[in-house]
Amino acid sequence: IYGGSVTSESAKNLAKIDGIDGFLVGNASLDPKEFANIALSLE
Repeated sequence: IYGGSVTSESAKNLAKIDGIDGFLVGNASLDPKEFANIALSLE
């Protein structure tokens, strides 16, 4: 699980790193649109 800063722009690239199976989304979770964009970027 990656616990650093995650945005919709960085999530897709971070998910490609071996050993990262999820995210602890911080500040981005306070913005519903950004949180949704993070999820959508991983589809």
